[in-house]
Amino acid sequence: MLVILDGEPRDGGQKRLAFHTPRALIRTDRLSEVPGALAVLEAARAAGKWLAGIFFYELGYALEERLQKLMPDGVPLLLFGVFDGPGEAPPAPRTESHQARAYAGPLQREWTASSYGQRFRAVKERLAAGDI
Repeated sequence: MLVILDGEPRDGGQKRLAFHTPRALIRTDRLSEVPGALAVLEAARAAGKWLAGIFFYELGYALEERLQKLMPDGVPLLLFGVFDGPGEAPPAPRTESHQARAYAGPLQREWTASSYGQRFRAVKERLAAGDI
């Protein structure tokens, strides 16, 4: 498991935190395991450990009682590593292309309000036509 997080800019650069080789992995795919998994995460945090991972979108079904019956089967709900602290991060990727990127750095606008409006209208038109 490797998780890289960008921190706040410091000294003219970007502080990057990398987490690898976790002491433990906490994962659940079942609604019934969510309270226990969250308790384990909180206990690790309270013990001074670092947590890095992901809460999957579908976890929202588990956390909202009225949505639990709608939760899809067999999907991951959360996956976190427990770490002593961050380690060395590889250099940030440099790319000029928007193709095949997976960088989650500081947010920057890529569209203007006008280009967003054009794209949104195109989606609405395709929905109305039954294409999607």
